[in-house]
Amino acid sequence: MVPGVVTAVAAVPLTPSGKVDRAGLPEPAAPHRERLRVAPRPGTESSLAEIWRAVLGTDDVAADDDFFELGGHSLLAARVVARVESNLGVDLPLRAMFETPTIAGLAARVDDERASGRRAAAGPVPVARPSGAPGDGGAREVPASFPQQRLWFIDQLVPGDPVYNLPGAVRLRGDVDVDALRQAIAAVVDRHDSLRTSFVVRGGEPVAHVATTVDVPLEIEAVAPGAVRTRLEELAREPFALDRGPLLRVRLLRLGGDEHVLFWCMHHIVSDGWSLGIFFSELGECYRAAVAGEAPRLDPLPLQYSDYAVWQREARSPAEQETSLAWWRERLAGVPELLELPTDRPRPKVQRFEGSTVVGTIPAGVVEGLRAVVAGEGATLFMGLLAAWVVLLARLSGSVDVVVGSPVAGRGRPELEGLIGFFVNTLVLRVDVSGDPEFREVVRRVREVTLDGLAHQEVPFERLVAELAPVRDLSRTPLFQVMFALQNVPASGVEMPGLDLDAVEFDPGTAKVDLTLRAVESHDGSVVCFCDYSTDLFDRGSVVGLVERFVGVVGGVAVDGGVRVGDVGVLLAGEGGVVVPAVPAVPVLRLGGFGVWGGSVGELVVGRAAGWGDAVAVVDGVSGVGLSYGELVVGAEGVAAELRGVGVGVEDRVGVCLGRGVGWVVSLLGVWLAGAAYVPVDPGWPRVRREWVLADAGAGAVISAGGVEVVDGSRLSGVGGVVDGECLAYVMYTSGSTGTPKGIGVPHRGVARLVVDPDYVHLGAGDVVAQVSNAAFDAATFEVWAALVAGARVVVLPSDAVLSAVGVRGAVERFGITALFVTTSLFHVLADEDPGCFGGVSDVLVGGEATDPARVGAVLGSVSAPGRVVHVYGPTEVTTFSAFHEVSVADCVSGVLPLGEATSGTWAVVVDRWGRRRRWGVGASWCWAGRGGPGYWGGRVDRGPVRADEFVASGYGRGGRAYRSGDRVRRRRGWEVGVRGRFDDQVKIRGFRVEPGEVEAAVLAHPGVRAGVVVAGPGPGGTMRLVAYVVGDADPAELRGWLADRLPEHLRPAVIVPLDRLPITPNGKIDRAALPAPAAASTVAYRAPATPTEEAVAAVYREVLGVDRVGGNDDFFALGGHSLLATQAISRLRDTHHIHLPLKTIFEHPTVTDLAATIDDPGTS
Repeated sequence: MVPGVVTAVAAVPLTPSGKVDRAGLPEPAAPHRERLRVAPRPGTESSLAEIWRAVLGTDDVAADDDFFELGGHSLLAARVVARVESNLGVDLPLRAMFETPTIAGLAARVDDERASGRRAAAGPVPVARPSGAPGDGGAREVPASFPQQRLWFIDQLVPGDPVYNLPGAVRLRGDVDVDALRQAIAAVVDRHDSLRTSFVVRGGEPVAHVATTVDVPLEIEAVAPGAVRTRLEELAREPFALDRGPLLRVRLLRLGGDEHVLFWCMHHIVSDGWSLGIFFSELGECYRAAVAGEAPRLDPLPLQYSDYAVWQREARSPAEQETSLAWWRERLAGVPELLELPTDRPRPKVQRFEGSTVVGTIPAGVVEGLRAVVAGEGATLFMGLLAAWVVLLARLSGSVDVVVGSPVAGRGRPELEGLIGFFVNTLVLRVDVSGDPEFREVVRRVREVTLDGLAHQEVPFERLVAELAPVRDLSRTPLFQVMFALQNVPASGVEMPGLDLDAVEFDPGTAKVDLTLRAVESHDGSVVCFCDYSTDLFDRGSVVGLVERFVGVVGGVAVDGGVRVGDVGVLLAGEGGVVVPAVPAVPVLRLGGFGVWGGSVGELVVGRAAGWGDAVAVVDGVSGVGLSYGELVVGAEGVAAELRGVGVGVEDRVGVCLGRGVGWVVSLLGVWLAGAAYVPVDPGWPRVRREWVLADAGAGAVISAGGVEVVDGSRLSGVGGVVDGECLAYVMYTSGSTGTPKGIGVPHRGVARLVVDPDYVHLGAGDVVAQVSNAAFDAATFEVWAALVAGARVVVLPSDAVLSAVGVRGAVERFGITALFVTTSLFHVLADEDPGCFGGVSDVLVGGEATDPARVGAVLGSVSAPGRVVHVYGPTEVTTFSAFHEVSVADCVSGVLPLGEATSGTWAVVVDRWGRRRRWGVGASWCWAGRGGPGYWGGRVDRGPVRADEFVASGYGRGGRAYRSGDRVRRRRGWEVGVRGRFDDQVKIRGFRVEPGEVEAAVLAHPGVRAGVVVAGPGPGGTMRLVAYVVGDADPAELRGWLADRLPEHLRPAVIVPLDRLPITPNGKIDRAALPAPAAASTVAYRAPATPTEEAVAAVYREVLGVDRVGGNDDFFALGGHSLLATQAISRLRDTHHIHLPLKTIFEHPTVTDLAATIDDPGTS
């Protein structure tokens, strides 16, 4: 009856009912028994034991001792493997130390390797010193090593930048023998040729120039004790000139009495972290020897760094190098370009490496708990801390593909361990945390990634960069932007006779990447975390919070290694819950004077129009002719009667295929008064698309220029009845990811939320709202119905009226426009042309894409600035606008435009990819619901219910759901939320929502296209455009015309690039990063411009479209032009060549020859 095993737990787990949760009890520990330790047997075991003793610094090693339980870690394991290769002639993978961590097990592996005939591929690094080497009487030049080449290149970009300075300092108490210190410095410099190296250029390449002797002076200066840290930071930032040695500086700061601070600094190009320990250790021994008047007790160096640099280039055959590179290519195929973290400022265009450091501590008890968790997975403390770091980065970025850089010593051979030089390499560790794994599983994944990376560490990081990131982005480091290091290099144990030594910590003020977490094991068992951060990106307070979050993550997983990534606590005290705007409890909208409204918005317009009968409701922007509210209602009721007469009933769908104008507004209202829902169809769409949309929406009737037409009587119910807020108001089509357009149904409740007493804009009877949006663009919902519900006037402007600043000024002056919505792309064009063109407008609403703060600042700062610029946001599914922010001058200066707060009647939550609500970070999705549920119809039109993953629990009402927008957002404080991209491929093209998959499906449907891919990217002027890469026999010009018959203008590729084949990644996917840069190419025979006017037009085309050559026969749109670029072309012709043309001219005469002829025609107005 005595228990066989007794397991201690912090607390007994309980079920919700208070009973013992037996399933939650931990696995019992193995019963403790005294282990009989077995001495290593003669032969391989004894040889390995000797290696272990030397590496671990212990004399007591048994055959069945676990290397890692004896204090081993990855770095020491690598030193064991190096000695096995050197002493026993067997090339073991580092993984063997983890798989068989005992002497007995490892000896069996070594013997198996010997029996199979596999031996170490290479011997020790050879001495490659030519005549003229130090000791032979002269200086010499040798090739720079691969890492030295990269640092030299970085120095050419930013000469003298201190980011690669390696400083250190130690406080000396006692009688310092200055002469002995000078002798010690000279002895160490004479011992290591890297400290006598500078770099010169030969044939455009850096070459290491090794001098025979170099004088490194010991400068002495007096410094007040209180100014030491400041002075050290100043010294650490002093630049080196790589072409002039020495690349080592030493200074003695005299603080007074017998107290000094010894400071030294080397450039990373001749040193690394391991080397600093060697330098100080040898400096101490040489100082001791100088004081004693004897020779230093240092073993002769077997070789020099210059020998290693030569060997590094020759050690591995081209075939071996290619094999290793191929492994990295496959491992890093499709690697994310950027790990996007919640920065406090936008990323500068050029990385400046300015930084600072925040320090935190993981308590010893927590560290011990983490060791226990990771030991169960055969992992080390390094792997456990890295796994915790990856989990935190994943939670804050929203990315499940996390890439971290980590330094490795790069001293895989014993003969390199005592050298000063730049040996360190950087591993690119890519960790997959998809599937919401438990932390233990993340540790296992990190373990495999780390061991695989270490097995291929011989490939210099510089080679990976050249191979995988040939096009550099100067704003960030390539391949990764975050690093992690556990610093456990050998301790120096330095002593200097007559002196007490203490390390001095100071902040050198630099950061090599966005974030580097350096963990250092302390003697008391704790781990001190130094987080270096870019001050261009982060505020100190944010990084303090980041370190606190990391310590908290480690504490959580150390207690519960089974916690899933999505459940790991990353919030700080006071950050729990989710903040949402206050929403009244009543699930319907209260209207002043009309009580509670929950019906048709059309009936609301009619009811309010009774009091505004003679007021102008809608005006044609061309003729200036309009209708009063009374006339509008009469006309709409006539349309409604006609629709009822053909069988249209409640919630039937009626297509409205009309050009925008007064009649279009009358028809929309008429559909609503008939109880039906309208389906806006742009008459400019290709016929195929118009017919498809009407059929997919289930439209039984269509209103067109020819009147009301029944297209499918079976879809007309003829049923009358009351229209309430849940009834369908309209069906709007957007681009669909499945290859066809997606129909989104919006109820009257959703429209009412948008237009009834909105808080993002305040409209009244004196306002004039411009209607400029495409009929099938959801911004038209605001422009028409917000105005008519408020008693304002709608001016329906022609599509080209506001495509130029001149047009905007004219429309504002002619009609007295007080409210105007423009897409972000158009706003940018107008702000560039004339930031004062919005003068007189009370409310300029801007949205659809990321808005440039500088351009908003220019508009607000102009002499004739509008009353407000309001940044609006919202997907079609939640009825046009669901968030808004009135932009201030301070916002423009900060460089960040937040999306602001949710509009009235809207409930919003921010959730991460695991469905957990978020208070802080990037990579979450914004989810929306209106009062009473999501602000959109409950399904896609005739396509069944939407996917479950498009919803999250809204927290509003019992069983309430919120629509997941798919936008990646970042949230900082309160409601400071900004869009940072998408979780899918969706993009915005001039304000239109575009799914490249739909365009790709259309391209692939062409019989002459065998394969293809469509991608989005910035085009001329920075505007987003689509590029189609096609393989097959299709002629680009013919394909362009074929697509024009099927897709609206904003869905057509601006550029079509023919390829022989699509680039493929090693795992068989299309390698989008390897697609060639698109260049618009003419599809017609080149003919040089023949007249001065043709020359002027061609020059404007080249400038606006960003192409090198434009001939007389070239078509503006065939070269990648679109409506916004057309406005820029017309503006350039006006401003540069004093040629004044209406915008429509370039659409009617798009070739250089035709446009020039029109310009030269005396009859052209």
